Amino acid sequence: VLGLINSSLESETLDGDGYFVNILTGESKDPERLADLIKDEIQKVSKSGIDPIQFEIHKRSRYGGIIKSFNSVSGCCSRLLETHLAGCGPFDSADVLSQLTLSDINEGIKRFLNPERMSVSIIYP
Repeated sequence: VLGLINSSLESETLDGDGYFVNILTGESKDPERLADLIKDEIQKVSKSGIDPIQFEIHKRSRYGGIIKSFNSVSGCCSRLLETHLAGCGPFDSADVLSQLTLSDINEGIKRFLNPERMSVSIIYP
């Protein structure tokens, strides 16, 4: 796996009324192999679940990110606009995240991350 991806790897999530999409972008010397490895990892995690320690680390990191977004005027404005357009309050995501459990995540992985529904786009230079 070493050398298969470089530092350009990024992730993004898009969601709205009736859809939720996880997007991974980046450069790879062998994008087909990388896609296969991602599918394999999804299947492995679906069966074994997320490591509890990693879950807590990421949960706390996300919670800290939400709190940090209130440290600037532009961050506050962005959060207020985003949450207003989504029909919720600026603190709702922190409340939901604080109640999130490991079993919620593991169930969500089994339910929503399906390699059969994955698509891959490759752009060759």
